[in-house]
Amino acid sequence: MNGWQEVAEFVIFGFIFSWMGTFLINLVRAPALLHRERDLIISGLRNSVQAEVSVQEERKRQIVRDGLAKFNDAEKPVFQFIHDNGEISAKTLAQTQKFGVNLYRVLERGERSNLLKKRVQEGQLLYSVNLELKSALGFVLNENAHPVSKSPLTYSR
Repeated sequence: MNGWQEVAEFVIFGFIFSWMGTFLINLVRAPALLHRERDLIISGLRNSVQAEVSVQEERKRQIVRDGLAKFNDAEKPVFQFIHDNGEISAKTLAQTQKFGVNLYRVLERGERSNLLKKRVQEGQLLYSVNLELKSALGFVLNENAHPVSKSPLTYSR
């Protein structure tokens, strides 16, 4: 064999050997790299969605806080009762005798504050929590029932 043929063989075999080695190494590494990249993308998307939901939910909670601020402590149990029991007639609410003589005024003000929805069915006034604010109302009512200390040293409810 000539010298140049040996060099050509070494170059060709070296190229084939290095190409196969690279291929085999990447065959093992590629799935792990793709899996890691996929996980990073998914976690980034989750964080952005959670942040978006949190901002939206916080805005709804502030709307509910502002709405409930217009009611005194004796009137707020009406909202808790409707939140806990779902749609209920004004007549049924009045029959419970838990909410005093201002019940109808509280219901009307709750509707004007957009915390409650009213509809008429078969001559009865039915009230329910505004579905867009239901989770926020539940949170704020619970927050008011169990205020959390703002002090960084105490975390009691």
